[in-house]
Amino acid sequence: MAFTNGLDAAKAQAWAVVLQSELRQTVVAMNVADTKFEGTFKNGAKTVHFPRIKATSGFDITGATFTPSELQSEDDTMTLDVYKGWSVNFDSADIQQMKANPNNEIIKSLKQYFKESWDTEIFKKMSAGAGINIGGSTGLTLTNGESIYDFILDADQKISEANVPMEDRFVIISPADLKALKKFMAGRNTPLGDKILANGFAGDVDGLKVFVSNNLPKTGAVRTAFVGQGKPVCFAADIHPDIVHVKQEVKENSFKDTIKARSRFGAKVFLSDANRLVNVAIKV
Repeated sequence: MAFTNGLDAAKAQAWAVVLQSELRQTVVAMNVADTKFEGTFKNGAKTVHFPRIKATSGFDITGATFTPSELQSEDDTMTLDVYKGWSVNFDSADIQQMKANPNNEIIKSLKQYFKESWDTEIFKKMSAGAGINIGGSTGLTLTNGESIYDFILDADQKISEANVPMEDRFVIISPADLKALKKFMAGRNTPLGDKILANGFAGDVDGLKVFVSNNLPKTGAVRTAFVGQGKPVCFAADIHPDIVHVKQEVKENSFKDTIKARSRFGAKVFLSDANRLVNVAIKV
């Protein structure tokens, strides 16, 4: 965890614990991400294979004979393919005043950097792996809160038609979309509420939990929102993240300490979960 012993090592570890706890509570995408495979990435393994049997279907009996289907397997993989780092120098006198506090500037800076990194990667994989897409290549034109409400209902209908369970459904939209949606819902006397929690939760719309994020994907003139059910994307990290404190005493030509951190992680929408997720393309 650190290149130092005793108090300094304990301090670096304390920072890491606080940082990891803060990330789990504030990364919006973690609300819809399943971390069940994190323990699978051991001993340096960065890719794990998940073989599964393809679904089979029945048939109408129209005669005395029929042809059975064959069991077939397919291989799905998850890879920790993102590796991010952060580093800064501090005067040792300043380091001595630091405490493991979420309000501390070093924790705030680290949290913001890795929060954006985790959110961006999870949302990117959600967009690529969604089994249902609406909006096409040019995206939906959203003019007001009512049109945002309409796309939520349309996407919700799509996953219902895919026989997805009704409980734990969600929508993730941008801050601008949330503002317009709030105005529309207030006009219907069904307000969302006036608070947004640290994890991005902003209220409920017709039984769907509403989350807001500023890190949703955008490509050219098209941006993305999501509607889904449960936890349709998997997330894992084998370094999540650690913090190292390198003291100036071990540096040949510097009187400054260095704080550095890193995280290696990845996300995946497995084939079996694809229909639980709708990628909504929206014209910018």
